[in-house]
Amino acid sequence: MYEMLKHYGGPRSHRFIEANLAGPHLRTTEKRWARLLHHYELGFDEKSFVFLARFYKVVLEKLEIPLGCVPCECSEDESACQDEPRWNQRRDQLVGF
Repeated sequence: MYEMLKHYGGPRSHRFIEANLAGPHLRTTEKRWARLLHHYELGFDEKSFVFLARFYKVVLEKLEIPLGCVPCECSEDESACQDEPRWNQRRDQLVGF
């Protein structure tokens, strides 16, 4: 829960919950997030498909679904690319249109 809170709410919301609910320190949360993180390579990379196969095997076994072929698609999405990025000093990040 704390990893998702830090990821989506930012460090400020994490520190607020940490102080009020006696949660883990921000650095502990970051370490746990990084430990479970997988970096995907672009294109048809065999390591990515092996990682996904292991992931789906565990999920299917937990849900008691018979193992079989899982359809997948390898595609690239560039819709999140920013055409005209600019710097937002208040948020300390790039924003676009």
